Amino acid sequence: EQTKDFALLRLVGMVRRQVLSSVLIQGLLLGLIGSVFGLIGGTTTAWIIHACSEAILGYTPQFEYSIRLPLISIAGTMLVVVLASLVPAYQATRVDPK
Repeated sequence: EQTKDFALLRLVGMVRRQVLSSVLIQGLLLGLIGSVFGLIGGTTTAWIIHACSEAILGYTPQFEYSIRLPLISIAGTMLVVVLASLVPAYQATRVDPK
Protein backbone atom coordinates (compact mmCIF):
# COMPACT_ATOMS: atom_id res chain seq x y z
CA GLU A 1 0.00 0.00 0.00
CA GLN A 2 2.86 2.38 0.75
CA THR A 3 5.07 1.28 -2.13
CA LYS A 4 4.94 4.64 -3.88
CA ASP A 5 5.63 6.47 -0.63
CA PHE A 6 8.73 4.38 0.07
CA ALA A 7 9.90 4.76 -3.52
CA LEU A 8 9.60 8.54 -3.19
CA LEU A 9 11.44 8.54 0.13
CA ARG A 10 14.20 6.41 -1.35
CA LEU A 11 14.39 8.81 -4.29
CA VAL A 12 15.00 11.80 -2.02
CA GLY A 13 17.77 10.03 -0.13
CA MET A 14 16.37 7.66 2.48
CA VAL A 15 18.62 4.62 2.85
CA ARG A 16 17.34 1.05 3.14
CA ARG A 17 18.03 0.88 6.87
CA GLN A 18 15.84 3.93 7.46
CA VAL A 19 13.01 2.39 5.43
CA LEU A 20 13.34 -0.84 7.40
CA SER A 21 13.26 0.94 10.74
CA SER A 22 10.30 3.13 9.73
CA VAL A 23 8.19 0.09 8.82
CA LEU A 24 9.14 -1.70 12.04
CA ILE A 25 8.35 1.39 14.12
CA GLN A 26 4.97 1.72 12.40
CA GLY A 27 4.20 -1.88 13.33
CA LEU A 28 5.32 -1.37 16.92
CA LEU A 29 3.19 1.73 17.31
CA LEU A 30 0.13 -0.07 15.95
CA GLY A 31 0.81 -2.99 18.27
CA LEU A 32 1.22 -0.70 21.27
CA ILE A 33 -1.99 1.21 20.51
CA GLY A 34 -3.86 -2.07 20.03
CA SER A 35 -2.44 -3.41 23.30
CA VAL A 36 -3.58 -0.35 25.24
CA PHE A 37 -7.12 -0.57 23.85
CA GLY A 38 -7.14 -4.34 24.45
CA LEU A 39 -5.99 -3.83 28.02
CA ILE A 40 -8.72 -1.26 28.64
CA GLY A 41 -11.37 -3.46 27.01
CA GLY A 42 -10.28 -6.61 28.80
CA THR A 43 -10.12 -4.95 32.20
CA THR A 44 -13.52 -3.34 31.69
CA THR A 45 -15.06 -6.64 30.58
CA ALA A 46 -13.59 -8.47 33.58
CA TRP A 47 -14.92 -5.79 35.91
CA ILE A 48 -18.43 -6.00 34.37
CA ILE A 49 -18.41 -9.80 34.68
CA HIS A 50 -17.31 -9.45 38.30
CA ALA A 51 -20.07 -6.92 38.98
CA CYS A 52 -22.74 -9.20 37.48
CA SER A 53 -21.49 -12.43 39.06
CA GLU A 54 -23.54 -12.02 42.23
CA ALA A 55 -26.81 -12.11 40.31
CA ILE A 56 -25.71 -14.92 38.01
CA LEU A 57 -23.69 -17.19 40.30
CA GLY A 58 -25.08 -16.30 43.68
CA TYR A 59 -21.66 -15.30 45.04
CA THR A 60 -18.99 -12.77 44.18
CA PRO A 61 -15.57 -14.17 43.29
CA GLN A 62 -12.55 -12.15 44.33
CA PHE A 63 -11.48 -9.57 41.72
CA GLU A 64 -7.71 -9.27 41.49
CA TYR A 65 -5.70 -7.21 39.08
CA SER A 66 -2.13 -8.33 38.59
CA ILE A 67 0.19 -6.13 36.57
CA ARG A 68 2.25 -9.16 35.51
CA LEU A 69 -0.33 -10.60 33.11
CA PRO A 70 -0.82 -7.40 31.07
CA LEU A 71 2.93 -6.87 30.86
CA ILE A 72 3.47 -10.40 29.58
CA SER A 73 0.61 -9.94 27.13
CA ILE A 74 2.01 -6.66 25.80
CA ALA A 75 5.49 -8.17 25.48
CA GLY A 76 4.07 -11.11 23.54
CA THR A 77 2.12 -8.74 21.32
CA MET A 78 5.26 -6.73 20.56
CA LEU A 79 7.13 -9.92 19.65
CA VAL A 80 4.36 -10.99 17.25
CA VAL A 81 4.22 -7.48 15.75
CA VAL A 82 7.97 -7.42 15.09
CA LEU A 83 7.87 -10.86 13.51
CA ALA A 84 4.86 -9.91 11.37
CA SER A 85 6.53 -6.64 10.29
CA LEU A 86 9.80 -8.19 9.16
CA VAL A 87 8.59 -9.42 5.76
CA PRO A 88 6.84 -6.15 4.77
CA ALA A 89 9.84 -4.18 6.04
CA TYR A 90 12.22 -6.27 3.98
CA GLN A 91 9.99 -5.86 0.92
CA ALA A 92 9.89 -2.10 1.49
CA THR A 93 13.69 -1.96 1.39
CA ARG A 94 13.65 -3.61 -2.03
CA VAL A 95 11.42 -0.95 -3.62
CA ASP A 96 13.04 0.52 -6.71
CA PRO A 97 13.16 4.33 -6.45
CA LYS A 98 12.43 4.64 -10.17
